[in-house]
Amino acid sequence: MEVSDNELTMIPFGMFELDEAGTVVHYSAASEEKNESLANNILGRNFFDGLISISEVEELKRRFLRFMADGTSVERFTISFPYNQETIKVQIVMAHLSEKTEKGRERFALIRLMPEAYTPASSFVRA
Repeated sequence: MEVSDNELTMIPFGMFELDEAGTVVHYSAASEEKNESLANNILGRNFFDGLISISEVEELKRRFLRFMADGTSVERFTISFPYNQETIKVQIVMAHLSEKTEKGRERFALIRLMPEAYTPASSFVRA
């Protein structure tokens, strides 16, 4: 699937379940106003190669692959992404899960992408 120009600046915040290759097997949007068609558009796509098309995704992909290989149970970090002509800090939490499937035991990862809360600079201006 190709990513449209409109999707290039969109970060689908929420919770993702990825298989070891990075394919999205489950997605829950962070906002209730996101509709089911967005989830249907995300499922089955490779999170790193077909979903988020920004340069910083390569760092996230490297960390994911290392995380899956290491066996660490949880990893938390923040990455800055370009978003709507600004930069936004995105908190990322990765956690392992293991499921018994017809192929045997398979490892998956939960990835949570959420914007870091911030206070606008204008709120610090005194009247």
